[in-house]
Amino acid sequence: MSIPIVSICIHIRNGIEFLAERKQSILSQTFADFEVIVVDDGSNDGTREFVDEWAKEDARVKVFTGPGEGLYPGWNDAIQRASGEFIAIAPCDDTMDSLFLERMLTAFERFPDAGIAQCPLRIIGDEAQAKQEWWDRDTPLNRWRPTLCEEAHLRYAPLDGLLHLSGRSVNISMTQLLIRKRVFEEIGYFESKWGGKGDFEWNLRATLRFATAYVPDTWASWRIHSGQATDNSTPARVRENAAVREEMLRTGLKKAFSEGVLKGGLGWKVRVYSFFKVFRLTKLLKRGLKKLLALVRAELRTFHKTVSNFEYGVLDWIFRLSSYVRK
Repeated sequence: MSIPIVSICIHIRNGIEFLAERKQSILSQTFADFEVIVVDDGSNDGTREFVDEWAKEDARVKVFTGPGEGLYPGWNDAIQRASGEFIAIAPCDDTMDSLFLERMLTAFERFPDAGIAQCPLRIIGDEAQAKQEWWDRDTPLNRWRPTLCEEAHLRYAPLDGLLHLSGRSVNISMTQLLIRKRVFEEIGYFESKWGGKGDFEWNLRATLRFATAYVPDTWASWRIHSGQATDNSTPARVRENAAVREEMLRTGLKKAFSEGVLKGGLGWKVRVYSFFKVFRLTKLLKRGLKKLLALVRAELRTFHKTVSNFEYGVLDWIFRLSSYVRK
């Protein structure tokens, strides 16, 4: 059997309620050269029987028993078993457009420097309308440069990583991403120590080093419901996670500077094109790191209430000092 181009990775525990819809969204893909890696963490609601039957019907589906340690170890297990060049993390309660894989792969052809492809989110489930308005208005790209979300473009590293200084993730859900497997091999996998913010921390590390291609003409859905594992959008959860976010930013940026991740994230074309701007940006960031972290701490205390001048200032500052977006 030939090696598939894409590995779709599913971690699941008692997810039978939405699993048929997830399966249908995978089978409807116009790009069919993929495998499905299912890691089941001890389901007892009929989930295991469902995925075992799916594997009997479709040779592309492989089912494994997971480590039983939760979401992020389950994702890591699936990714390490994957053989494809590209990884799609598919939460069992979400779905995607039938053109998702085809158009995300086309973006990698157009932007070969990208390590990550990102598409818009469609919010489904409980409070879908309110959450959709939040996605359309309050996520970093929509908030500061809304026109970027209307056309395909490439954002060079470390731009998206620096956007995490606002305390908000550019990639709201892993379901909206297609990722080169080598990104995981180079920066590492998800860490469980951050609780439900492990994907935020991984995105911080990944986007400091790898460029992101934006694909506006497809979508993935993010389902809001009471049983989901990573809903961190409510004010209460934001307040609870403030200290965790701050420590992640501190650790992630310190690691980036000490290990040269920022430099590694810049392709040679960008280093030549914007050497002086990058040098100035790095110098300013090093000099003002303590001040920036203090501002982040102050911002996180009021994260759930207002959009602070700090956020606008940092983003405008980054865009002025760097030439990191190519259309």
